[in-house]
Amino acid sequence: MKIPEKIRTLLGQQDGLYRGVIESDAPESGRVVSQLVKCGNGFLLLITTLDARANLDKLSRMLKCQVVDASLAEVIHRLDQDDFESIAPIPTLYNIKAIIDPAVLKLDEPYLASGAKGLWIKSTKQDYIKLLRGHVKVAALSSGTEPLRKQILEQIEDLDKLPPMPGLAAQILRIKNNPYATSAELVSVVEQDPSLAAQLIRYANSAFYGVRTEVVDLERAVVQVLGFDFVLDLAFGLALGQSLQIERKGPLGLQAYWRHALATASVVQGLIDTMEYSSRPSSSMGYLSGLLHNIGLLLLGHLFPEQYELLNQTVSDNPDRNLLEIEQELLGVTHIELGEKLMKAWEMPSEIIDVAAHHHEQNYRSESGIRFANLVYVADQALHQYELNSQMAIDMPEALLEYVGISSDNLQAIVHDVMYDKDSIHEMARKMVA
Repeated sequence: MKIPEKIRTLLGQQDGLYRGVIESDAPESGRVVSQLVKCGNGFLLLITTLDARANLDKLSRMLKCQVVDASLAEVIHRLDQDDFESIAPIPTLYNIKAIIDPAVLKLDEPYLASGAKGLWIKSTKQDYIKLLRGHVKVAALSSGTEPLRKQILEQIEDLDKLPPMPGLAAQILRIKNNPYATSAELVSVVEQDPSLAAQLIRYANSAFYGVRTEVVDLERAVVQVLGFDFVLDLAFGLALGQSLQIERKGPLGLQAYWRHALATASVVQGLIDTMEYSSRPSSSMGYLSGLLHNIGLLLLGHLFPEQYELLNQTVSDNPDRNLLEIEQELLGVTHIELGEKLMKAWEMPSEIIDVAAHHHEQNYRSESGIRFANLVYVADQALHQYELNSQMAIDMPEALLEYVGISSDNLQAIVHDVMYDKDSIHEMARKMVA
């Protein structure tokens, strides 16, 4: 039996290398298959490895519709083929939407079902991805991420494999822990990193501070504009974050990370400034909390770039889905767990550990009364709501607002002010990763 002519014609038009092989020459561990399913009145092609067929119950919950296998008659009609057991995992061939399991994208040499029983098409990861580009979304289709979770956590638990706290950050932390430290000491440390010093000066010149004359030196930025405590925590957060390098583009890329971190930090700081003075927590610590709340994402991307690339692509393909759910499906572990472990390994202040571990929990209440995790949650959710519809009032549980000591009117006004100046935030984030 030959590979169907329409498949040979399509592959012959591609730049990649594709070669037909018999079943005995196609390792089972590298075989890629697909199945046609129905979701409501529509059809989908699901692409998985041979040993990890799609979990339709899981997919039904993900897509919020009942997903069932297509019948043989539907396969013949929709795909124009009569071999129910060998559907080529090439969505362009059938002009149909497809979802691909990330396990497929890890194969260096995928062997594609050819559309003819007993024959397979040998390709390379790069060529197959080019063939799929623009026609598939990435989502975990099969069950079971425990091996990957174990691998990730084992490496995180091995402190020798964790990146050490950057030397500059350690110097700033020593100043932070010294109640007698001076602005001159802080300036001398920050000036060791010209890019960090330049970022602080740019921040002092941002619209947030409305300075009348341009700030051109770090000492003025510290003493006259930003303030010692604020610069201390901002410099510390930037020095920590910039030591963990990940890809720049995408919804979880480095630019997006810093855009969101800077916006969240600004909202948290603004909220703290509206509180009653007697119960107001540290404004600079609040800003640092906003900068570092998602640091688990940076650690994940730094240590596991391949898995992070899949996560980034999946979030891009599924913008409405909850990030923690996607992380659990793909990796079996979340950035919450990783961020908490890294902050503990670096012996960070308890406030920051608390934020890394609990900033996604609406009902979390710290036994010690620390409210930074709650403030970051409020800022995070409010920014998300504003980005979805800036004309709607931000909806936040009154009990939560009362607990942290802020009003819904102040929250609305602060988020509006921060987002009004989002171009400045985006520009600073861009320069931070340049």
